[in-house]
Amino acid sequence: MIKWGILGTGIIARVFATSMKDSTGSCLKVVASRSIEKSQKFAERYNCEALEGYKNLLADKEVDAIYIATPHNSHFELALDSLNA
Repeated sequence: MIKWGILGTGIIARVFATSMKDSTGSCLKVVASRSIEKSQKFAERYNCEALEGYKNLLADKEVDAIYIATPHNSHFELALDSLNA
């Protein structure tokens, strides 16, 4: 079972989280956002954990893969940090 973390809580994050419900080999473990309130609201809707800040998600050793659902201009840095985590 692949345990996913999502960075961001916008529309694309919601689409990805919804698709996880139909997955047999993956599950959504955690979501992280700059706003803990947004993370908590998202987590309640999609039955996962909530974190504040992407560094807290990167530090979670139980996460196998990260979906970056943030504005495009942040993808490079977040992808690089994810690979180095």
